[in-house]
Amino acid sequence: MTRRCPVHHARIFLLAPTVLAVLAVTASPVAATPVVSDTINVGDSPTGVAFTPDGTRAYVTNYDASSVSVINTATDEVTGYPVSVGDGPSAVAVTPDGTRAYVANNLGGTVSAINTTTNTVIGNPIAFVGRAAGVAITPDGTRAYVTNPQMGTPTDSVSVIFTGTNQIIGSPITVGDEPTGVAITPDGTRAYVANGGSGFVSVIDTTTNTVSGSPIVVGSAPLAVAITPDGTRVYVTNFNGKSVSVIDTTTNQTLDNPISVGTGPSGVAITPDGKRAYVTNRNSDTVSIIDTTTNQIVGSDIPVGDGPEDVAVSPDGTRAYVTNSLSNSVSVLAIKPSPPRSTTASPGDSQLNVSWQAPSFTGGQPISQYVATASPGGSTCTTSGATACTITGLNNGTAHTVTVTAKNSIGTSEPSGPSPAVIPNVSEPPQASNTPSLAPPPGKVSGVKAKASKGSAKITWKATSGADSYRVRISKPGGKKYKAWKTTPNTKFKATVKKGKKYRFQITAVGTGGKGPTTTIKFKGK
Repeated sequence: MTRRCPVHHARIFLLAPTVLAVLAVTASPVAATPVVSDTINVGDSPTGVAFTPDGTRAYVTNYDASSVSVINTATDEVTGYPVSVGDGPSAVAVTPDGTRAYVANNLGGTVSAINTTTNTVIGNPIAFVGRAAGVAITPDGTRAYVTNPQMGTPTDSVSVIFTGTNQIIGSPITVGDEPTGVAITPDGTRAYVANGGSGFVSVIDTTTNTVSGSPIVVGSAPLAVAITPDGTRVYVTNFNGKSVSVIDTTTNQTLDNPISVGTGPSGVAITPDGKRAYVTNRNSDTVSIIDTTTNQIVGSDIPVGDGPEDVAVSPDGTRAYVTNSLSNSVSVLAIKPSPPRSTTASPGDSQLNVSWQAPSFTGGQPISQYVATASPGGSTCTTSGATACTITGLNNGTAHTVTVTAKNSIGTSEPSGPSPAVIPNVSEPPQASNTPSLAPPPGKVSGVKAKASKGSAKITWKATSGADSYRVRISKPGGKKYKAWKTTPNTKFKATVKKGKKYRFQITAVGTGGKGPTTTIKFKGK
């Protein structure tokens, strides 16, 4: 398949401004080995992607379908019908309040504004002279900066939209040749623009809307721009240079040598803790991960779909969405589990008996360790998967709260929300031990259904009381021999099947009290 020219198929690659504001104050454990946990089918040639500030939805531009798909991140499924926009939508950015998504329609030379409550376009498209490639919104939500690469005249530029009226304000800001990606600093004072045809980055002073200083020379065909949460560095993908350049925002000069990545790096996004940069390599169908402390590649590149264009990291840092332009899909890259839920503690003599619920998102990997930490003091207890333990050695009469982290093969979660304050007291008898009493095993899983279509089967079931996870397995074609058991915390499972072949699927609920009975269903591949 022919890959589009990166300069003429321009996109934006940045975190939403609201995310950047949160990132600057968030500390997060380092991820271990991210994995592709799911694949979501969207429209034709998906390019740009952006999360809402609350992380509940993601908006994906479908370049060849002239539409935007909306993904429910709780289920990793497309919700509703595609939103029709202008011709060749290439980039999307969501306002800090989450009420609107601005879509740059590259071929149409317009920007569409979507009401995220109704997922309908607001009014008429905002028209430019030439094309509209990338879009970024200021942290206060009042302005949208749009890159306008031209085919000849007029001059390549950046236009500014006042979001209160959705009108263009002022004159276009002249930059380099073929401006594509654009990102705005967390304090909103500067916009960094990648000029794919010039090999440099322009810096715009957003107070005066003029270019500030000299162009910053980077690699060949710079496309995407992402800024760290603290605003100190800018990461720029160099499509033809197979590299990423890093700019120091204090001096506006590049740091050291460019970082070598895969072939055709196109998109880049920074994790909420600022520790990692994720880079999509369009021509090698992979994602590279950069340690932003050392600016070195972490581990091996991760295979995703065909022609990965853009990447966005969820506001909670648990996953990244990667748009695969040549396989019409979005890869869900699991970075770390979500925090454990509903942490509670009850008092004992110099101890707290702690319990919690498993994370809602684990990337399909079982939790191998929980650590509960008391505050003040930092005393802990640890389990190898059980959702209760006892913290000992505490001072009676002192109020404590407890948080819990979860760890699996992809990483360690953020701490859970703190439990209500509890005071250990000698008058209170112990209510739990380090080895929690076993609850009854979960019951039989019900509501198991299989839906097969186009070589895949999606199997769903109802949540089972007392279950922390589920052991599942699917048969080989014919239904006689089974593949290996797998463990998932979710209530869905996706498998590849062959049309017309018979299959069996088995599932067992697992909880602190052990395993429940096995449920078996039959279905046929389509």
